[in-house]
Amino acid sequence: MIESEGEYIKNLTILNEMKEYLEHDSLDLEKEVVTNIFGNSSVLCEFHTKILQEIKDSENVPATFLQYVTFFKLYNEYMAQYDQSLETILQLEENDVFQSYLDLFFGKYKKTLRSLILFPVKRVHQYQVSFESHKAHTKRNHPNYATLDELCMKIEEVARHITESQKNRRKYVKTQINSTAVGGQID
Repeated sequence: MIESEGEYIKNLTILNEMKEYLEHDSLDLEKEVVTNIFGNSSVLCEFHTKILQEIKDSENVPATFLQYVTFFKLYNEYMAQYDQSLETILQLEENDVFQSYLDLFFGKYKKTLRSLILFPVKRVHQYQVSFESHKAHTKRNHPNYATLDELCMKIEEVARHITESQKNRRKYVKTQINSTAVGGQID
């Protein structure tokens, strides 16, 4: 888990370096455009850096994660912006100047902006799979089993909440588009 968390933070750090690069370079992107691309990825990076430090010092990793699992709802905010982020990137990639910035920045990492913004989208599910697998290989009489079981249930709740929120957002957008298409106004 420590290795996985470290790798995830490394990818979020690259994403945040790109954000700073775009905010402070001569590309002159509006702040709103940069925000549309990166969402709350810097908050996620700080959050996971704290978790990593604590699990390194912990003898009971599931208990440490259990302390923070409700904060995984931070991903709801990230997911709310993901579609717009991807759309913004696709539009900007058509711009040769922006594309050359991406090539210059990501040449040293062998990653793309699109692949990096996807990492947070998959993270809660990865935790769910990882801890469920760990639980499946832990005996019921193990001292950490109850904590692991509770953690798995909490992660499942958060994942369900994020999925439902995504569905509701998409349904709302679709309703607004349909309303506008038939002559209505967006509220």
